[in-house]
Amino acid sequence: MIKTLNLKEVGSVEDSVRIMEMEIEKSKLEDVTVIKLIHGYGSHGRGGGILKEIRKRLSLLKKQGKIKDYFNGDKWNLFEKQSVEILKKDKLISGDVDLNKNNPGITIIIL
Repeated sequence: MIKTLNLKEVGSVEDSVRIMEMEIEKSKLEDVTVIKLIHGYGSHGRGGGILKEIRKRLSLLKKQGKIKDYFNGDKWNLFEKQSVEILKKDKLISGDVDLNKNNPGITIIIL
């Protein structure tokens, strides 16, 4: 199951990171396997700050074993090994609107 979390409208970078961490913990309890974060890519200024901090925090969470992995939205396609592995486990995810869109404004988190 994929869960989508839109951080573009949250406000501050700090709030975005805090909400992301809360949603990761909540999603684990809900048996969610993948979270798609929508954060933007910085074309209007704010998205770039959120993107940078989110990825730093995800790197730490991966090292701590709190998430399995994460990758940039430009790798969310049928030609990338990580994406294919996710889709093999849950066929319903193949209907995601951002799949194969080369979207740098999202990040995929594997729980």
